[in-house]
Amino acid sequence: MSTLFRIAVVFGIAATANASTTLADAIVEARIASPDARIACLRVEQAEALRRMADSSIKPRIELTSAYMQTNSPMNAFGAILNTGTFDNSINFNKPGQTDVLSNAISIKQPIYTWGRISGGRSAAKAGLQAAEYDRLSALRRLDVEVVRSFFSIRQAQQSVLALDAALGGYDESLRVARLREEAGQLLKSERLNLEVQRARTESQLLAARQMVDLSRAMLATALGRRSDSGLELADDDGRLIQHPLSTVAEQWPELSTIKAQVSAAEHLLHVAKAARRPTIGAFASVQDNRGWRRDGDGQNWTAGVAVGMTIYDGAETDARIAEAQAKLEQALEAERKVQLALELRLRQARINHEVSLSQLEVCRKQVEQAGEAAQLSRERFAAGSLLSAELIGVETRLADARVQLAQSLAQERIAVAELRSALGLEILGN
Repeated sequence: MSTLFRIAVVFGIAATANASTTLADAIVEARIASPDARIACLRVEQAEALRRMADSSIKPRIELTSAYMQTNSPMNAFGAILNTGTFDNSINFNKPGQTDVLSNAISIKQPIYTWGRISGGRSAAKAGLQAAEYDRLSALRRLDVEVVRSFFSIRQAQQSVLALDAALGGYDESLRVARLREEAGQLLKSERLNLEVQRARTESQLLAARQMVDLSRAMLATALGRRSDSGLELADDDGRLIQHPLSTVAEQWPELSTIKAQVSAAEHLLHVAKAARRPTIGAFASVQDNRGWRRDGDGQNWTAGVAVGMTIYDGAETDARIAEAQAKLEQALEAERKVQLALELRLRQARINHEVSLSQLEVCRKQVEQAGEAAQLSRERFAAGSLLSAELIGVETRLADARVQLAQSLAQERIAVAELRSALGLEILGN
């Protein structure tokens, strides 16, 4: 993602900070502005830098050096005299005197063959980049699910507020009837007080539910990379809601792709470690210009050749590096097996949770319907004087609880769909 695009998106988010947010809007914003998303992107950038660094090892190294020296050391002085072309027969080899030289040189080194050290390092870096990209995708998928949880937590809290507010309205109507009956001498004062106590209890629950709405908004705002007090509001129409997942979709797990890329990198690094036992071949060349003022001379020279090098004994350091690389490869293979098993278990749990959430949602809908009918009949009986306040309170409480449970079930079913789609390796919003 380019810097200009990020800037444009940030300004777009800032411009709509006070607008209503749909689920699709929230997911897009979180993928751009969330710290988790940014960290994942930066890891990819870091891996890309390492890949470029590895690719550079196959290219030549060109160095430019410049050094000025004065000396009376016979060896160094005699070399400076030869390099500046000022040797004559009057020079005493043992005491050539003080000389100076300014040496400017350009040199080039080019690896020719390294028995797989360079190619293995490049392949490992490329696999590391692939792992980082898959890991970024995994992080975004996890972030999507977190946004869905927070989004529907707000919906759940809002529906709970509506349910408790409706219960409060029911108690207000029952209290109106109770006061009329009490004034007419048809109801004991204790019956009215029972209703007032229950109304106060429901009002306290309503206050807690409203605070939960604010807390859920703060949690979603944090997931989007906003301040918790940014005043986030949800759109009345959620727009693109989560679609029901297809049971026939093949699993596509970025987490597994990440670990497979890490295994590939470990294999290449093992090859690099083993290649340290083999010789290396490289070419080199340099051109040097020398200038001395004490003897007033100058000279140029060049050097070129091919070098072959091989470590004969390093105190078993190479053996240790090979053993380390082998152990890391085996760890990566075991991690791959562990991730495979964990993802299969996660998918199984997600399927079960979704089926259970659907079943619970159906039960809650029937409970609300039944509790609503019972509450209506109980209110009529209470108004007619054939029902005690304690019985009415019990019925009203069951209705309020049923509505709150329905709100929870609706949110849990949506979240279960999101988790199942994530477990299947699918996008949260889609077909």
